[in-house]
Amino acid sequence: MVDILIWKYIHLMCLVYWLGGDLGTYIASRYLVNTSLSAQARLVATKILVACDQGPRFAMPLILPTGLQMAFSMGILQVSIAAMGLIWLVSLIWLTVIIGLHFLSTSTPGWLHKCDWLLRIGVCIATLSYGFGSLLVDTQLYADWAAWKLGFFGITVLMGLCIRIKLKPFFNVFPNVVNNTIDPQVNMIIKEAIVGARPFVMIIWASLFVVSALGLHLI
Repeated sequence: MVDILIWKYIHLMCLVYWLGGDLGTYIASRYLVNTSLSAQARLVATKILVACDQGPRFAMPLILPTGLQMAFSMGILQVSIAAMGLIWLVSLIWLTVIIGLHFLSTSTPGWLHKCDWLLRIGVCIATLSYGFGSLLVDTQLYADWAAWKLGFFGITVLMGLCIRIKLKPFFNVFPNVVNNTIDPQVNMIIKEAIVGARPFVMIIWASLFVVSALGLHLI
């Protein structure tokens, strides 16, 4: 019982940092696209955006294994200890890659970005197929609410990938923000990228609200 409470606590803290960080990122993005602000103010907003975004980045690879560990301890997920070990191994590798991307931000090797991208795609496919698949066929996941939670987690990972694709033009002109060389064309690129990514952010928020309600058995 104690171990379940510990995993539940870590699981809930991951949710707090995920949603809180996302909210900070969203607010900072509104200042970033505000062309009436000075270049220095927009640069500060960008730094706040990047800093707040670290919360969700670190929470995502931890919220998955802690949730599955909790399901395993409760008997809802009846897999072998080796399978749980594999889940933790993949999650910790993913977390290590994210830590590397954070601390090597100025000189990040390209393979690290590719590794992060491939891990996200793999986790997305695995959680979507196993989560929603458990609602259709018999698996080792013996609770529909847990299957829905896992499936909706997969949706959040998918939306995160969509956001990265949408924000790629912004990252291409990010040096212009740093060097204070923003022109109308750069402003347009920044606005289209940030505004275009917001619907995916909203879907992530909605998914997390649903996941939270499922975990608390409100639905």
